[in-house]
Amino acid sequence: MNQVLLIPRNNLLLTEQALPTFLFYLPEPVDEPTVTFVLMNEDRETIYKAALLRNTTVGIAHLDLSALDNVPHIEGNQTHEWFLSIVCDEENQSMDLTVNGGLIRIDVVFSDVY
Repeated sequence: MNQVLLIPRNNLLLTEQALPTFLFYLPEPVDEPTVTFVLMNEDRETIYKAALLRNTTVGIAHLDLSALDNVPHIEGNQTHEWFLSIVCDEENQSMDLTVNGGLIRIDVVFSDVY
């Protein structure tokens, strides 16, 4: 399986949203692997973890945090870290395909200057 990151080269995502949407590519599975998503705060504490349902569609998928239950809001001006793993072997996690990155919620200020 190949994985493709849909994030900037520096792995840092900026968002205005308290509950953003993540986009990722799911390769064609050999079987039906588990996909897990983990979100950590600045103190590296897990604030959200979920096993995602894997449909049979190959390609770009999305994870909309606002559509999920009990997801804490991303705190403003703090760095969060996220992980997405495709669990290929439940007994040997070194075989998992994992991507991760940083996430910062920013406040956007518009001025009256044109």
